[in-house]
Amino acid sequence: MLNINREKLLSLASGDMKKQRNTLIVLAVLLLLGGIVCLLNPMASGIVVSAIVGVLLILSGVGAIVSILSSAIYTGWSRLFGFVIGIIYCIVGYAFIKEPLQGLIAMAIIIAALFIFGGILRLYSGFQQIKSAAGWVQLIIGILDFFIAYLLIGNGPITSIALLTTLIGIEMIFSAFGLFSLLSLFKRKAE
Repeated sequence: MLNINREKLLSLASGDMKKQRNTLIVLAVLLLLGGIVCLLNPMASGIVVSAIVGVLLILSGVGAIVSILSSAIYTGWSRLFGFVIGIIYCIVGYAFIKEPLQGLIAMAIIIAALFIFGGILRLYSGFQQIKSAAGWVQLIIGILDFFIAYLLIGNGPITSIALLTTLIGIEMIFSAFGLFSLLSLFKRKAE
């Protein structure tokens, strides 16, 4: 999700905004198209998402290894630990590229675990504020978090992959609309 401070955004020079406008238009259109494709064909787009995640993990691993080896800041155990983490990133990235369906299932499990963790925190927060309306909202959202986690891991691998890709598609569409609204702010500021 995009998190942009409105005051800082409005203080930008108009020339800077014009430079970024075309990039944001392209990014917003790509996000919108990608989100629509994810919703229309979750399995095929899931494989593409897995490949992209794999490439990004490999690039992160190589970057970590190069950073560790080229910097004098890291010594001893921290250098060894960073090197091992970089190797693990590369191996996991390769696995995401080589076996995209297993990579998507692993992502679904990780995201389900995050929903469970978020659900626990929301339930705890809701019970702490049980006498207010905000407490009840937290309880409802916590229960919904558990339900989404169940949907991600409790209905088989095909459903997990389809739901994960659908969630990614929805996120991409919302990010695209966020960028479109940001672009309308740029347009109003330029006028």
